[in-house]
Amino acid sequence: MKKLLSIVLILVLSLSCFSLASCDKEEFTKEQLEAYENYTNALKKTNELDDLDGKLDMIISMNVQGTQQTVSYNFNMKASGATDPKAVKMRLGGKMNLSGQNTVMDCYMENSWAYYDMNVSGQKVKFKTNLADGGNSYSELFNAGNVDLPKSLFKKVAVTEQSDGSKLLELTLSGKQLLSLYTDLAANLGTDFSASDISDASVNATVNKDGYLSKTTVSYTMMIQGISAKLTLTVEYFNLGKSVTVEPIEGYQSFPEQIIGG
Repeated sequence: MKKLLSIVLILVLSLSCFSLASCDKEEFTKEQLEAYENYTNALKKTNELDDLDGKLDMIISMNVQGTQQTVSYNFNMKASGATDPKAVKMRLGGKMNLSGQNTVMDCYMENSWAYYDMNVSGQKVKFKTNLADGGNSYSELFNAGNVDLPKSLFKKVAVTEQSDGSKLLELTLSGKQLLSLYTDLAANLGTDFSASDISDASVNATVNKDGYLSKTTVSYTMMIQGISAKLTLTVEYFNLGKSVTVEPIEGYQSFPEQIIGG
C-alpha cells in the first residue's frame, strides 16, 4: 500500500509540470497564434475570478504485479474570495476510492482553517486543522487544470470550433518535455527512470464563448519501477463570471483540532 500511495503522489505532482521555455524559432500560423492567445487570455481571465463553481474527476489505473488497481477522486468545489488567501471561503466535497477503500469527504475552509467531515471505510471522522500545518492537497488538485502552457506547445495545436461557441484546443506534451521542467521528479523516481517511461501527454482545453477556461483534461501513462499507470484528470468550471455562495458545514466550529502530518 505504501508503494501504491507513492505512485499516486508522483502522478499528481507531475501534473503541475507544464511550463517550458521555448527554443522553437519557427514562425507560427495565424491559427496557432490565436489558439495560444485564446488560451493565455482565458487562463488569466479565469484566474482573476473571485467566485468559482467546479468539479474535478481523476482516475489512475495501475497494473500492479498483474493486478489492475484503480484510484479515483471525484470532487465538487465552490469558492468565494478566491483571489485573496485571507478572505477565501471554500466548500469541497466528494469521494475518493483507493483500490476499493472508499472515503467520502466534506471540507469547509475559511480564515486559514479547514474543517473536515469524513467517512473513511465506514468510520465517521470530524476535525479541523490549521492549513499552515499541512495545507490542503485536495483543493490544490484543482490548480492542475489551470496551468501556464508555453507558446512552443501550440506549434501542433488542433482547434475545433464547437456548436456552443466554445473552442476546443488539443495539445501534446512529450515525456522528455515533462521531465525537463521538473528535475526533482526524476530524482525522486530513481536513476533508472527516463523520459521513455512516460507517454506523450494529451492536453485538451476548452475556452468558452465568454473567454474563460472552462474545462481541461490531461491524460498520459507512465511506467514506474515496473508498474504501469494511466492517469486522466478533468477539471471543469460552471457559471463562470457569476457569484457563488459558500455554505459552511453545520456545526463546524465545534470540530476538534488535529494537526495533519504532525
